[in-house]
Order: sequence, then C-alpha cells, then structure tokens
Amino acid sequence: MKKFLLFSIAIASFAAADAQQLSGGFRTGVSHWMDQPKGKCFTNSVEGQNLTWDKEVFLRYQTKGKLTFEGSMGHYAFSNIRTDASNYGGYYDVHLKERSQNIEWNFTASYDMTCPQMQSCPLMKHLKSYIGVVVTPTLTHYTSELRYREVDDVAAYTSSGSTRNEFSVWTGLSHTLVYELCSKMYISSALRVQLDPNRIFEKHTGISSYPDSRIGLQVGVGYNFR
Repeated sequence: MKKFLLFSIAIASFAAADAQQLSGGFRTGVSHWMDQPKGKCFTNSVEGQNLTWDKEVFLRYQTKGKLTFEGSMGHYAFSNIRTDASNYGGYYDVHLKERSQNIEWNFTASYDMTCPQMQSCPLMKHLKSYIGVVVTPTLTHYTSELRYREVDDVAAYTSSGSTRNEFSVWTGLSHTLVYELCSKMYISSALRVQLDPNRIFEKHTGISSYPDSRIGLQVGVGYNFR
C-alpha cells in the first residue's frame, strides 16, 4: 500500500509539473454490479440489489501531450435482503439483511484517442475521447443481520448481527469523454469496466455473495482552473 501511494504521488507530481490544463468537477451516475459463483465473469446469480447510485468529485491534469491523469473520490451504498432455505443440521428458513457504505478513490491514466476527422465538424470539434486504465482502492463498512428458524418451528426468529470494515482494490479500463462548453466549463462522462482480482476466481455458495465485476457510467461537469 505504501508503494502504491508513493507511486500515485509521483504520477500526480509529474502531471502537475507538465500540466497544460488543471480542472476539477463533479460526476454522478449508476454502476451495475455482478458476481460469478459459477465461474462466469460479468454475470449475476444472487438476487438482491445490483445497481448503485454513484457520486464522485474529481481532479484532472491534461499534459501538453496526449496523456491525462485523473483522481477522484466517490461514494455508493448497497442494501440487500436475501432469503434461502439452508440445511444446517436441519432445514431452516434464513433471511440475510446486508448493508454497506463504500468510499472509493479512482486513479486513472488515459491517452487521447480523439479521431482527427471529428475536428472538421463544428459540433464535434469540442469533443475529446480518452481511453486508459483505472485503479480503485475502496474502503467498505459492512453491516449484516441474520434471522433464521426451523421451517416446522413456529417459534420466533433467532437473530444475530455483525459489522466489519474491508479494503479492496479494483482494476480495469476507462473511457472518458470531454465536451468543452466554453474556455472554463466542460461536460465529462466516465465509463469504467472493472474487476476485483481477489474475488474474480472465487465460487460463492449460499445466500451471501459479494460483487466481483462492475460496469459504471458517471456524467457531470468540470471547471478549468488554468
């Protein structure tokens, strides 16, 4: 982790020193989250919430060349209720309620892939397209409650709860579009396709499962500081 932070600071320092344009802004959108307990990437097999509302603030460095570096901080939340009949020495009616609050930091390095022919069109000449890689350290606070009883038992449910914090690092590809409205303002969109390398090869069983792949799209506005 220490090496990763030092590497990120070095990239930011280099970008700032060579920056043609420094800007910042806000984006919001949705992500579709998936898990692959049967070994299939980008598929869902567990019922529950698989869409989140994402919010993020970002800083963007545009170098004198075609490279762009961006850092952002975002938030999203999950809330799922799942039901299953499981055999734990007898058949039980099981209800699992899970909640999580997630803070993420996105570090993106992109390259300008704008088609030169677009510049001849009056409407498209202000549009820039960037493709790159993104690394996303994420801090998650989980809260879960498990309620269960024997199917043939009319007694009240037995409940147990727990909380925990977890740190993960997502990796993937990003596609960013920037459309200049004027010299100071622009519209920005960020499309990200990501995996959690620690979970992508796991095969989950039961009613508790965690996402291991993600497709997200956020749209917002940016302001050029210089």
